[in-house]
Amino acid sequence: MKGLLLWGALLGTLLELAGAATPYVCYSSDQDPYLQFGTRTSYEFSSGRTAGPGGQSDRGIPGCRPLTVWMVARHGARNPSGSEAERLRQITKLKDEVNRNYEERTSKLCPSDAQNLQQWQFTFNSVEEDLISQQGKEDINLFAKRLKSRFEELLGQEYNDQSFVFRHTNTQRAKNSAESFADGMFPNIPVRFQSTGDNDTLLRSYKNCPAWEALVDNNPDTVQQMDAYLKLPEFVRITSEVSQRLGFRYNLTQDTLLYAYDICRYEKANNIKITSPWCAIFTTDELKAIEYAEDLKFYYNAGYGNSMNAKLGCSLLQDMMYRFRNVSVGRTEASGVFYFTHITSILNLLTRMGVANDQPPLNANNYASQSRRQWKTSALAPFNANLAAVFFNCTGNNGQVEQKIVFYLQESVLPLQGCEAGICTWDFVRDRFMSLADECNVNRTCAGQDGAGQLAVSLLAIFISLAVSVRFV
Repeated sequence: MKGLLLWGALLGTLLELAGAATPYVCYSSDQDPYLQFGTRTSYEFSSGRTAGPGGQSDRGIPGCRPLTVWMVARHGARNPSGSEAERLRQITKLKDEVNRNYEERTSKLCPSDAQNLQQWQFTFNSVEEDLISQQGKEDINLFAKRLKSRFEELLGQEYNDQSFVFRHTNTQRAKNSAESFADGMFPNIPVRFQSTGDNDTLLRSYKNCPAWEALVDNNPDTVQQMDAYLKLPEFVRITSEVSQRLGFRYNLTQDTLLYAYDICRYEKANNIKITSPWCAIFTTDELKAIEYAEDLKFYYNAGYGNSMNAKLGCSLLQDMMYRFRNVSVGRTEASGVFYFTHITSILNLLTRMGVANDQPPLNANNYASQSRRQWKTSALAPFNANLAAVFFNCTGNNGQVEQKIVFYLQESVLPLQGCEAGICTWDFVRDRFMSLADECNVNRTCAGQDGAGQLAVSLLAIFISLAVSVRFV
């Protein structure tokens, strides 16, 4: 009997090793799981946060004194919206079927992953729909504390509403994010928040913008590349392979797998300590392939795929540049400006600045050649994505004062061509961006009067595209 037990233990070990050599690695025990989930990526695991485009993480610049910090941030991790939650709830039926397949031994899931899935419960509810989660509040609160520590000389001063500007869009998730950030920056001190209602042309210039809604958001061409990519044989094969892995003798629908993907990333973003069992049904290569689909969507919906997006990114750029111009000539300006908005505004701004502009452009057929692309929403626009620009007075070796600007994306120095190690001269920043700020006219752009398109055609496009359904909302 003892020999049989030893043989059983040895056989189990051999099976475990054999399993480790297949693509179906036990996700629950993976020490380095793939956690880049596009626009639903946890801030803690964002590639921009952990490594950064420049791979730098300084605590200031020797010989330089910060004069002002200008920052715009996306809201923190949130729960699914009501419509999302209703779609995702359908996955509970899949769970029961996968459990049955595992019991019948047609599933290829690891025992630990299968057991986690058996114990899984749908936890999203309508009461918390679209609201920032507790994890999201903690992420942004800690970010505020790190930012204050990095620039303690400037941000450590006593709060007053002239020195520090807090502004958020008219949404609960942006408001809660601003509150959590302010509490991290100024604990137990009531701060004044600015909110300008629904028609905020600074923080949400794409909203109430007829030209953008017609030419971009409701334009079927915007999702053409993503839809074409999802129909490629290489992507369709993922559906077949995942279906077989889960023990099915037929292919699940692509929508079903994307629902499972959404639950996987929502659960990880809203609780970084847990392992979502739904992540286990995909291999790392499959997760990367799905990530690219969403990158395609936002490349055209908020990035370089449509010139309208850059035009709308000018409002935030203008605000930053005009404030920096005040500082450069000695005018009084706030020590800290902190804005809280949404993903489209963040990506519009980065596009206006020329950040992550891949050549050739992203399209449905170049996924393989874009494996090292700069346009990755996991890095550019995770939950709590932020761009901070700091204006410094620096004393050179000759004793002369030089004005410098450093941009930080997800707290890492953002390298710009023409800047030394990410440290830009004010002259360079002014020459590169001031003309873009001066020509900014969001009202004219949204009326279709600046060459972006005729409003009449735009409104017709809205009518035609009402039936278009867009995934990854």
